[in-house]
Amino acid sequence: MVFFDDPMEKVISRLENWYNVEIEVKDPQLLREHITGTFNDNSLQQVLHFLSLMSPLDYNFVATDENKQKVILSRK
Repeated sequence: MVFFDDPMEKVISRLENWYNVEIEVKDPQLLREHITGTFNDNSLQQVLHFLSLMSPLDYNFVATDENKQKVILSRK
């Protein structure tokens, strides 16, 4: 996956599709962030970790009743 100054909303959408995960944004200010980066064969955990280093993003995995993982994004 390659992002070049992509808005966070687009990044989230691509991550949801690629990793078959639901991502919920708790702080709408995160959607103002833009991301540039390339990810090859990285796990979702690794991608989110890198994103948290590049932006004021924090993330938590939560359990759901469905077969889909869910990630909550908040601001640091």
